[in-house]
Amino acid sequence: MADSSVLKPQLPDRALEFIGSKKEGLLQSELRKLLGIESSKCSKIVSKLMSSGLIKRHRVSTRGYRTYLLKLTAPRPRDSHVLNHSV
Repeated sequence: MADSSVLKPQLPDRALEFIGSKKEGLLQSELRKLLGIESSKCSKIVSKLMSSGLIKRHRVSTRGYRTYLLKLTAPRPRDSHVLNHSV
């Protein structure tokens, strides 16, 4: 049986696609909704992408809530699978 704490390999790649699709950046709360995952799992993905140097994150307030604006650090090649491992 698979460990439930291991991320599906495609989630980080899908996260990068969503973040990269918005020139102005994507709110972390929106990324969580787009991926259909829990907040804690989204935070793990974002942390891994940040530690890999693929995204940057800025704290923002929107509608009275604090969240983070996520942006790619550089354009991502279309065919790269950068994080096909667990977090």
